[in-house]
Amino acid sequence: MNMLRIVILGFVLACSQSLFGQNRQEINLSGQGWRVWLDSAATWQNDTLFLPRTLDLSKIKENSPSCGWDELFTAKGIQAKVPATFEELFGNGDPLWRYHGVGWFSKEVDIPADWSNKTVTLFIEKARLRVEIYINEKLAGYDIVAETPYSADISSFLKTGQLNRIAIRITNPGGQRGWNDSPVTEWGKIKLCPGHDFGGLGNVTLTATPDCFISDVFVKNLLPAKANNIEIQVSVNNRELTSKELKVEAEIVSCSGGNVVAAKTWNFSAVKNEESVFAEKFAVPEAKLWDVDSPNLYYCKVKISGEGVSDEHQVRFGFRVFEVKSNAEGKQNFYLNGKRIRIRSAIDWGYYWQTGFYATDEMARKSVENAKAIGHNCISFHRRIGEPLVMKYADELGLLIYEEPGGMQGVSELRTPSWIMNTPEHEAYTAAFTMPEKFSRMVKRDRNHPSVVIWNIVNEQCTYDYIHKKIFDETFIADNSRLLVNQSGGHYGDASGPIPHIRPYEWNPRLDFIDDHTVLSESRFQESDLLSHQSNNDSSIIYWGEVRCYAGPDNYYLLANPENKQGYDYKSWEVLGKKTEAYFKLNDFSKHPFIKSPADLSVQAGRGLMYIDGRLSQVILANNTNDGFAINGWSGADQSLGDDMLAWYSAICDEGRNLKGPASDYNYWTRDLQVVVRRINGKYFEPGDTARFRIGLINENKLAAGIYQLKIEATDGMNHSNGVLLEQAVEVTGGDDYAQTFIADFPVKMQNNWNAGYVTLNCSVLKNGKPVTDGKEQVLLKNRASLNKFLVNKTFTVLNWDAAEKAINEAGAITKTFSQAEKSKCIIAGSAVSKEILAPVLKQVKNGASLVIKFDS
Repeated sequence: MNMLRIVILGFVLACSQSLFGQNRQEINLSGQGWRVWLDSAATWQNDTLFLPRTLDLSKIKENSPSCGWDELFTAKGIQAKVPATFEELFGNGDPLWRYHGVGWFSKEVDIPADWSNKTVTLFIEKARLRVEIYINEKLAGYDIVAETPYSADISSFLKTGQLNRIAIRITNPGGQRGWNDSPVTEWGKIKLCPGHDFGGLGNVTLTATPDCFISDVFVKNLLPAKANNIEIQVSVNNRELTSKELKVEAEIVSCSGGNVVAAKTWNFSAVKNEESVFAEKFAVPEAKLWDVDSPNLYYCKVKISGEGVSDEHQVRFGFRVFEVKSNAEGKQNFYLNGKRIRIRSAIDWGYYWQTGFYATDEMARKSVENAKAIGHNCISFHRRIGEPLVMKYADELGLLIYEEPGGMQGVSELRTPSWIMNTPEHEAYTAAFTMPEKFSRMVKRDRNHPSVVIWNIVNEQCTYDYIHKKIFDETFIADNSRLLVNQSGGHYGDASGPIPHIRPYEWNPRLDFIDDHTVLSESRFQESDLLSHQSNNDSSIIYWGEVRCYAGPDNYYLLANPENKQGYDYKSWEVLGKKTEAYFKLNDFSKHPFIKSPADLSVQAGRGLMYIDGRLSQVILANNTNDGFAINGWSGADQSLGDDMLAWYSAICDEGRNLKGPASDYNYWTRDLQVVVRRINGKYFEPGDTARFRIGLINENKLAAGIYQLKIEATDGMNHSNGVLLEQAVEVTGGDDYAQTFIADFPVKMQNNWNAGYVTLNCSVLKNGKPVTDGKEQVLLKNRASLNKFLVNKTFTVLNWDAAEKAINEAGAITKTFSQAEKSKCIIAGSAVSKEILAPVLKQVKNGASLVIKFDS
């Protein structure tokens, strides 16, 4: 215990000399040193719940641990770190394990003696679901707004200069584990907004400040774009008995170089017993802009002083302006720092491998890095509030964030506006009235992140009722520099129609925003998708909020073998992980260029998914009217749902944020400068057929307007050149035209002398004879006669596959039936091969024969 006291006091002393000065001190309670216990004997189902905006702590019943306070701090539970979830700590890797009930996080902390005359705040980054804070066995805080920041003033409960007991009581009544954020979470007869089924606690800190202190700083970017104008909004909480005349000093400091690029001083009156907000505008011409390619970041450091008050606070932000507006031609677009930008994203459900409800530093960074690696510029937090660590790395590495709070679907059951007055509290009130508070906390938590550009209220629920309007009104006041959208998609996935939204720096809702979801997909890539997601409605923003749901395999081996076996779901992949490892050991991959470990097998198996989602991205970007998209989806979950309708396997990353395929496979199709070549009448052709192609350009402010040359060449299945098919001048329009069509229908006749296989159309754009960009498309040519020179006198063994036998004979090769006594070089096996035959077939394969086997159902 003495060691704990020494370490914490040392940390406080270190903080006292930091940039916060001697009047603001912080103790970080995250990490090791906590005791966690499941209080399964505690009752909770019939508890009265209390709403955040009308909370009176004195009216709430205190709940002591069923084991007694001394046992809680000395004997019960396990030693653990924070953040943590009950499922992570006690689930033993089994995602089917659930705990609905009460659990305790407890810790003893030395509080410095000089904190006696200060305001001490306990800050919880997030928790789920109900939080009760006990300081020295007294109730000091309470909250039911899950997964949002919560602060409690615990000053009057502390014993300064002594060891203090901190116990945080968490109650999880249940929730969801699938993709949906409905139905409501039921707590006895009370309906709460839905959430993921975890009980857990995020990062925890203690902060000591003067009684008149800075409670928040928001740096709002102002118009016009690229002018580097900002407004600093400072909230000062004066809990003293007298008003204070204060001097305010603000500095803008580069995060990278530490140099001060702007400073300003002014005076301000802090009214007694109130939280006051004041704003001051800055022009900072020397600052560098933040964007996805150059994510320059700055600190805003604010100090208040005077009349015995001294406090400092800082936030990190970036200079950037996001706009939604029409250009000179009347076309509606997104703009970042005055330049058009189109959003490339995927939807992230917010489940995390082993932890469940929070991202580790590694997974958060990996998520951002992987998104950039495949050519995306955004991650969309979907049906769940965003992860702070992901936004931290989005700021630092250059990625946009689209955020929704999750859980609003729980309010969708309250159909008519009259429910506010007429519906009994136990059916509606609690669910509905936590949502404005949840949204408000989300906005205030994340509004300094330059990466965050869009707030969305709910997914696939078209209601615009009192609750939605309240959120609109409150968000406009808190931050009107971002796009606020009423919903993504239409009701239950139908067409969205015109969506209510407020654009950055505007005052009134408008309707020129369309976000249709196109989730359904087949088991294989559909040729029709090459001409899908097209629009010519330039009078609205056109955003495709959920694009298809093609599937790919998780990295079974990596997920089944964590370094730390303590976690909630690694056993979900155990069987497939072992099979993957066994297959790797069974075969010799020493000469394979990409497969060097069992984990690489899943990556190579995922190349189909990367191609499909990459092509879908290209198709959407090839239409100039489109302003963005989100592939369904970005992140996966555990495998425990099997084929349940709430399961999904369509994510580009698995739950551990491992890409399911090579990033380069995907990135090829999302390039911001490329020739787009799309086959438009199918993929399979024979000699004499004509394949048709649409040829255009994606040019996102890379090529200047002007005259260029388009060159089209073709190669056959043996990569032999079929010559130049076309050379002609083309006009690149440039500017805000980010996509254009050069040739709507370009015919290519398949020739008899072309070798079978993939015929590739290679297109390039040149300036003064030098290539500036390129692109390609492939079709499959069936020309078996062209293979005769390679297969003549070759023999193939064919089992139960008439079509394969016919194809081989047409190519000039010989077929024979399988014989155990006769050695085969190549065996081609169709359906319904008996076990008696399969064993000798595999024996010949082991001895060097090649095997082609039909898996097509």
